[in-house]
Amino acid sequence: MDDAGRIRASITILPADPNVKMPDGTTGYPETVLLRLINSQGRPTVKIAATERGAGQVLGGESDPTYVQILADGPSTSVRLSNKDGRVHVVKP
Repeated sequence: MDDAGRIRASITILPADPNVKMPDGTTGYPETVLLRLINSQGRPTVKIAATERGAGQVLGGESDPTYVQILADGPSTSVRLSNKDGRVHVVKP
């Protein structure tokens, strides 16, 4: 917490959910450990997650939807870039 009493960092363990449909079409979300670093406006600008399937990191810009996402999920990896104007570029090997 900062001097004003606002939460600025958190570590959360999210339980597995076998009923969630994933973006790749599979079903089931594994238990996840999530670290959030939050700016003075209450926006989480750094997120780092770890699961049995892999890990991911999101670095947020000054406003939505500006971010960089790095993902290693199972056998797949990707980098997603999103600008303030909503343009998205995805890099996959």
